[in-house]
Amino acid sequence: MIVANRVIGIGLLLLSVYAWLAANTFPASMGQGPGPDFFPKMSAVILGILAIMLVFKKEETEGKVYAFHGRSSVRSFILAFIAIILYVILIEFIGFGVSTVLVSLAWMWLMGVRKWTTLIGASLIISAGISIIFEYLLGVPIPHGILY
Repeated sequence: MIVANRVIGIGLLLLSVYAWLAANTFPASMGQGPGPDFFPKMSAVILGILAIMLVFKKEETEGKVYAFHGRSSVRSFILAFIAIILYVILIEFIGFGVSTVLVSLAWMWLMGVRKWTTLIGASLIISAGISIIFEYLLGVPIPHGILY
């Protein structure tokens, strides 16, 4: 696990450097709030810090790591992948808000959440939170389909 953490950490650190450099190519802000490079640079810094922490994380035992444990985890992985593909396709047609609620419901269901109040409440909070942050606070337009 230690070697895997270091390899993944170095890969994520390189990805954060690439994201920072790519964000530098975005056009400059016109003086109203953060520019279009603000969120990618902030994400790159957070990713870089977490990647460095992963590289230098001290672990005491070396254990086996399984990517999948059993047939049900393979089935869940395939269904989660299909849900993401459908999310990308549906977001243009039915909109960001509704499609995010649906994919959040599906992913939480696949991860074992069975309480309906938690599923619905968390999905609505996730969708509304992302919409508020991006559309109203950062001024980034999100796709609005026929349902929102």
